[in-house]
Amino acid sequence: MTAVKEHEDQEEQPATTGVKHQHNTSHSSASGRDVQTACTSSAPINAAPTTTETYTEHREVSGFTGISSSSFFVVSVAVASSNTEAVRIEAEDPGVCDQIETVVEDATLHIRFVPDHEIHINGTVSVHVDAIAVSRLEAGGTSTIRVVQPLEEPKLRIVTSGAGKVFLQATTDALDVESNGSSAVSVSGTATASSIAVSDGAVFLGEGLVSEATVVSVAGVAKAAVQVTRSLTGRAQAAGQVLVYGAAPAFLDVKTSDVAKVVSA
Repeated sequence: MTAVKEHEDQEEQPATTGVKHQHNTSHSSASGRDVQTACTSSAPINAAPTTTETYTEHREVSGFTGISSSSFFVVSVAVASSNTEAVRIEAEDPGVCDQIETVVEDATLHIRFVPDHEIHINGTVSVHVDAIAVSRLEAGGTSTIRVVQPLEEPKLRIVTSGAGKVFLQATTDALDVESNGSSAVSVSGTATASSIAVSDGAVFLGEGLVSEATVVSVAGVAKAAVQVTRSLTGRAQAAGQVLVYGAAPAFLDVKTSDVAKVVSA
């Protein structure tokens, strides 16, 4: 099956829904108060010259359970045990801070470039998100979202488009995946029920996800790799493929048309 290459690395005011977060970097002074500065370099003073210098900015955000990334950002997500919500931006370009906004709308943290703003970015941009809970992930453009530790959520929805990619391990009662374009989703773990819809040239890599019941919808030249124990149903059209890993499910009824097929992998 098609391999999907990961991207490689990769004054305080609580944020409120719909409010853009300040484009600045804060650090603690000796008095304990936050001091606002420009993006700061991670290189120590008088350090020997290096080929790449990283500039870092910390932002406060709050009130989100979803994360949406566009453009070419590389996003890592950590679900904090300390009830912490925050964003840290790392970039090779010191002027990147004023060009990126992190705004919470409808309980979703949006990571994107400022609208109607001429973009000048050199090098890569990494965004690290600390979240209390995550139940929705969206990746568009050529962005990548990786959840760095296993998620445990009753319901989990993942949406990808363009060449966006999402990687995670999860335990959930209900997984809902919708992917199109040349995007990809890779999920391992367990799910009681899952709904997988892939189209165009999208790929769902779920051979490491054990689901009791799965409904698939595959179109275009898309591929869905699944592992199902009880019931696998749905439809595959055009040149779509459903790749079935592990033992065959107790009930299998995936209707095919055109040259689409269901294959034991």
